[in-house]
Amino acid sequence: MNYRKPSKNYDLFSAISKKRAQETQEVGILKLNKIIDWEGFRGLMEDVTGYSSKDNKKGGRPPFDPVLMLKILILQKYSKMIDRVWDLVPFMGSMIFSLMS
Repeated sequence: MNYRKPSKNYDLFSAISKKRAQETQEVGILKLNKIIDWEGFRGLMEDVTGYSSKDNKKGGRPPFDPVLMLKILILQKYSKMIDRVWDLVPFMGSMIFSLMS
């Protein structure tokens, strides 16, 4: 049986260190937290949602944090954009292949 030959620079310890590096890499909202001051949007978001003028003495469930909801909306939009790009990959690949032949 033919087995794949490992590269000379790849062993168990390099695989473990690569996995650790991937786990510590910041992605998504963690990367955005370093770039964007989310608390700067709090006043605007409270005005838009009406939380600033809401009387909490009337009862009911407390509202969700408006900054958290903004982060969720941005992540949803970002993930949809990524999905659209990945949907185009097979089309682009076939188009490039047809141009090359």
